[in-house]
Amino acid sequence: PAPLLAGYFAGLAHRDRRDGTSLRRETGIVSPDKGAVARASEVSRQYDLELVLAEKVRDPNDGKIVSTRVNCRHLASRNLLIVDDICDGGRTFIELARELRKITNGRIGLYVTHGIFSKGFGVFRGLIDEIVTVNLFPAAAEALNSAAPEDRRFVWCLPARNAGGRKIWRRPCRECTTGRMSCSPDGWKNRSSFASLPPRGH
Repeated sequence: PAPLLAGYFAGLAHRDRRDGTSLRRETGIVSPDKGAVARASEVSRQYDLELVLAEKVRDPNDGKIVSTRVNCRHLASRNLLIVDDICDGGRTFIELARELRKITNGRIGLYVTHGIFSKGFGVFRGLIDEIVTVNLFPAAAEALNSAAPEDRRFVWCLPARNAGGRKIWRRPCRECTTGRMSCSPDGWKNRSSFASLPPRGH
């Protein structure tokens, strides 16, 4: 996932230069479980960001997940980006976000390479501030197009490159999620809403 997130972090760096902030440097990368450590570590190393490790706590009798544990100190207002390969219904990320809210009052984003989102996008409301994906499944794209505005506005897809070969950010629409790519974004620097939205609570 690290190369795919180049535009995301470039957007943070652009915001920092423009506003004199330090969003890029102060963003932490979160691994949601042991299976995602390699992916999250790759992103953490490439962009020189702190890695936060989480793990699922299972019932020893039946193996069912009973809770999520975050192995980290309090992060004050640090923004966090959860990194994984796929999101189906989202339970893992919902439970993780609840725990992350206990250690930071910053923004929490979710990056997944493949987005199924079988439970819709409303389930993340109030917990995850930004969803970024590369491959939005057709059913999820349809659901997003008919979702409430407050659910549509925080989902971003990275499905294409501009004429110069640079990756660009855009909101998913019927055209770009079905491969026709006919929508016209304003340019990658201004399309990362995670970088441009105010701190949580403002």
